Amino acid sequence: MELDIKDISGNILYSVLPTQENERVEELMKQDYVELSWYSDQKELIPAGAYIEYEGEKFSLLEPYSPLQNDELKFTYSPQFQSRIMGWGKILFFMYSYDASGNITGRETDWSLTDNPTNFMAAIVSAIENETGEKWTYSVDASLPASSSLTFQ
Repeated sequence: MELDIKDISGNILYSVLPTQENERVEELMKQDYVELSWYSDQKELIPAGAYIEYEGEKFSLLEPYSPLQNDELKFTYSPQFQSRIMGWGKILFFMYSYDASGNITGRETDWSLTDNPTNFMAAIVSAIENETGEKWTYSVDASLPASSSLTFQ
């Protein structure tokens, strides 16, 4: 069964047969990707945003991918398709301003916050929802310090 690599519009760019070199890597808060491996006689750039659907989840290229050239007629492809959570590293984290209706009226990129862990998590979950549309929940360990200061740029 082939895995389809699609562009951001959902059009199939490539269909790749799974091989033993394909790899699913998941390490909490460090890595979360699917690496596909194949050979071709064509050198083609795979654009950022291209994605695969693997085990019910979407994995995307965060940067354009260009294969390695082995010789004049052989190119090795081994792109790493990142989980949506790893893609959050590409999203700017803002301090938001809202109007009375709850609509975003401003996004501040340089800001500091001194607050408790619960309010930091609320700001992060809000940013994820504002930028991706995904709703997440969180819990905070009661043993964390009562207050902390962080600066974002």
